[in-house]
Order: sequence, then C-alpha cells, then structure tokens
Amino acid sequence: MLHKISLERLLQRYLGLIEETYPEELAGRLSAVDSRSERFRRLVEEAGGRAGPTEAAELSAFYRETYQRSRREMPGAHKLLASYRKDGTQVGVITNNREEEQVEKLEFLGLASLVDHLVTSEAAGYAKPDPRIFQEGLRRAGVLPSEARMVGDSWAADILGAASAGLPAIWFDREAAEAPRTPQVPRIRSLAPVPSVRRRIASWRGSYLPRRGRIGGNRRPKE
Repeated sequence: MLHKISLERLLQRYLGLIEETYPEELAGRLSAVDSRSERFRRLVEEAGGRAGPTEAAELSAFYRETYQRSRREMPGAHKLLASYRKDGTQVGVITNNREEEQVEKLEFLGLASLVDHLVTSEAAGYAKPDPRIFQEGLRRAGVLPSEARMVGDSWAADILGAASAGLPAIWFDREAAEAPRTPQVPRIRSLAPVPSVRRRIASWRGSYLPRRGRIGGNRRPKE
C-alpha cells in the first residue's frame, strides 16, 4: 500500500506523524517502539490499507533496522564541531528525542566528544518549539541568548522555537526550501567549508518580535 505514495510525500507525512505521536511518547503514554508502530499503522491506513499490530510492528522494525544501519555523519560536521572545540566555544545539542537515543547516536557518529551539552525533550520535560527547552540549553551553557546561536533544519521547531526564546537562529536549509515567513533569517546550505560557515553563523544578530510574529534584526554585510 505504501508504494502508492511517492517517497517525498511519504517522508513528509512520516515526519508529520512524528510530531503528532511524540507528545504521547514524551508523556509516557507510548513507548518509542509503540510510537513507531503507530506511525506506520497510520501511514498504511492513509494509503487505503490496513495494518494490524503485527504488520505495523514488522514495518516499524524494518524501518528502524535500516535507519540505524544507514546513519552517516553530515559532511563537514566533525570538522566544524572540532574547530569550535579547539577555540573553546561550547557546543550544545537541543533535540526532541530520548536521552539514550541521542547519546547512542552521537557516539555512533563519533561526535560525542565534541558536544558539551545535550538537552533532550525527555530530560527537560519540554519539546521544541517550546522556548523553555532552549532556555534550558542556555542555562546549562551559562550564557545569554545574545551570546549564543542556534542552527537547525526545522523552521517551526528550531528557527521559530529558538527565536521565541530570544536566541538568534540560522536555518540549515539543505533543500533550498522557500522560507515560510521571512527571508531575513540567514541560511546555510552545508556545514563546509568551515571558515565561511563559522563566519555566517557568528555574523547573525537577529531577534524575535513575538507581537509582530516575525524574525528581524541587524545583520552584518555578507562576507
């Protein structure tokens, strides 16, 4: 049944289902395994089929096995984080995920030693785009919002979420997507070359204006 849906649409719907089911997982009403099975049950149902508990669990297990085996470091990630480590800049990860899952992922990718602070929604009790999870990251790092930068690939969760906490955000837009709100938010398309990416991140001084519902601010000329 899932072959009836294009891969792009299937991916977007699956990502949407993650957002729909994650609150139940965060609240402890669904385990991570059951949450994945529920997502595949809904996918099949929306494709016009029906997946019972066994079929949904089998799809979920196949997806999970393939996902775990296929993980790769984003090109340039290690060099970029290592450059921050070298000059003493703190690096934090803020994620809507479980602590065990994210620790294992960082270790598998060889990035764990380059991350100073890991803030998961499971541990914090809040999920992006709630500004409180970003505030927890700032608290752990001991810095003000103006002293930090958020780089994220989700417009709603990362960019608007961070900005609502007063944290300047840079959109990691690998797909050259159309900005949902405003082009004023700076974008990076990749994590390399390191010098230009770091200049781009450091140069942004944007701020969030909740009453107007948009992101704005002063930005240095492009380098």
